[in-house]
Amino acid sequence: MLKNNYGKTEKEIRNAIGLPLSAFQDSGISPAALSAFENGKSEVNFEKLKSCLNILKVPLDSFMDLAESHPIFKGYGVAFQILREQRSFEFDVFKSLGISPYIFQMFEEGKVMLPFDIIDASLQLMHVSLSDFSYIVNKGQQDHFIELFDKIEFYDSIGSAPKLEEIFEEANQYPDYRLIALSSKSHLRGLSQEEVEEVGDFLIGIDIWTNVGVSVFINTLTQLSTTMILTVVNDFIKNFELYREDIILRRNITRALVLVSMRMMDNGEDALASQILESSRQFLFHKDCYASSLYTFALGYHLYYIGKIEEGVSKMQGILHFFDLIGDKITENELQALFQRISNNEPSLI
Repeated sequence: MLKNNYGKTEKEIRNAIGLPLSAFQDSGISPAALSAFENGKSEVNFEKLKSCLNILKVPLDSFMDLAESHPIFKGYGVAFQILREQRSFEFDVFKSLGISPYIFQMFEEGKVMLPFDIIDASLQLMHVSLSDFSYIVNKGQQDHFIELFDKIEFYDSIGSAPKLEEIFEEANQYPDYRLIALSSKSHLRGLSQEEVEEVGDFLIGIDIWTNVGVSVFINTLTQLSTTMILTVVNDFIKNFELYREDIILRRNITRALVLVSMRMMDNGEDALASQILESSRQFLFHKDCYASSLYTFALGYHLYYIGKIEEGVSKMQGILHFFDLIGDKITENELQALFQRISNNEPSLI
């Protein structure tokens, strides 16, 4: 027999589609019996449920996604919606596939997955290749990851552990979001040795850096060994030509190098820190005030460490004032914490 919530889910679908109880008589279940099942007063066997789903034109797997609240990777539905709306297709165009428009709607909302053969057939009806669909899925995933990293850094900057925990708990349900989960956890309570190795394997396996990869590196930097950090830094520097035309990526790599250089200063590795800071200059873009400001703050940080305290403080305070003026509270808070730490001679958490 089936779980009670199966009846509730079936009722929600039936009402959304707009079918009366009498429409299911051919499934071998009377209106009274179906009503009792929907309201949790009785049960039906699996075969009768499948018959009902056939009338509703709902794939069994999609029904189970709703009934069991399965975690769904939303990127497929988002990409599908983008393509459908770009081409001005309504759900009715997919009627020949024997799937209810309601299920396509749930797919686009990220509440169910469609069987792959249905996705493939739907794309053919829209004259979309699988390669084009895959490209949009992957690009959408990258954009969504960056959005989540922005949230992680924002909540870390304001010290909101509950929000970071919320991101961790949700992301940790999905294998594709594992690195989001670990990045959030890194700010919350640190990573286990096994998790650090997992992040390290990911970073070492990167052939071409993207903003997602750099964000993982930045958000787990406090957990990584010096050897791992320098391996990544060397990879950034030796492959500069690959990123020359990507201004946003150059900015993020600059930020990563600046953070690494300050960590090296805190570890007493002044010569290495200076070398990394100097190498980061090639990633600067003359119109990118953000990256240039980070670089200047790190110069002030370095000057402070080598004994030129007044000059160092002046540079750092100037950059803090700049980020205050432009309203970038996330960066201002991050740099302010570093400034307070060095001013109070406290160990850095970079």
